[in-house]
Amino acid sequence: MTNTKLSNEQLDEIELRLKEGEKVNDLAAEYGVTGKTIYNHIKKNANTDGTLLELNRLKRENKALKELVGIVTLELNKEKNFFNQTSSTSRAKQNFAGRAFQNL
Repeated sequence: MTNTKLSNEQLDEIELRLKEGEKVNDLAAEYGVTGKTIYNHIKKNANTDGTLLELNRLKRENKALKELVGIVTLELNKEKNFFNQTSSTSRAKQNFAGRAFQNL
């Protein structure tokens, strides 16, 4: 990484992309600067962008939680389907045994 000076236009674009959820380190690599350069810019503009990093972190956390809920939901549905199949099979066996006993 070099000490590249970012233009105001680039800084505005970086801010916008951060608000959309991109990671600071990814943007730093793309623009040829360190993450610290971007963090320093955000810190300078703390009155308007102080919550930008928090917003970005919350968006990533929200996405991860949604994925986790999806995985848990799939697992619960698998167990529910297995339980329903097992219960249906047991009931069928009981009905068959009951009819067989009546025919004796």
